[in-house]
Amino acid sequence: MLLRNMSIKKEWGRILENAVVKESEYSFKSLLTEVQYLKLLLAQLISRFGDSIDTIAYGWMIYKLTGSSVLITTLYAVNAIPNLIFGMISGVASNYFKKKNIVLICDFGRGL
Repeated sequence: MLLRNMSIKKEWGRILENAVVKESEYSFKSLLTEVQYLKLLLAQLISRFGDSIDTIAYGWMIYKLTGSSVLITTLYAVNAIPNLIFGMISGVASNYFKKKNIVLICDFGRGL
């Protein structure tokens, strides 16, 4: 029994050694050399910045038109509802579908 446990430990040790990614092979610096990643990162930054400006502009417009801070709060609450609903669903869905298809569908949906 003792020999069997030792052989299992050795086998798991080999599996774990092969599974560990060495930090020198993959680093943040090497990620910044990937042109496609940088394009995606820049596009996402621009998109998120635009979404933030859009939210601020709508809030300001509502305040200027109505003078009501309650309507601004309602706007921000309604704006957060899709994140709450789809956030829970998308976490589960990302485990079952191809990541590339999920990114395409989500970006298309945000564009609408």
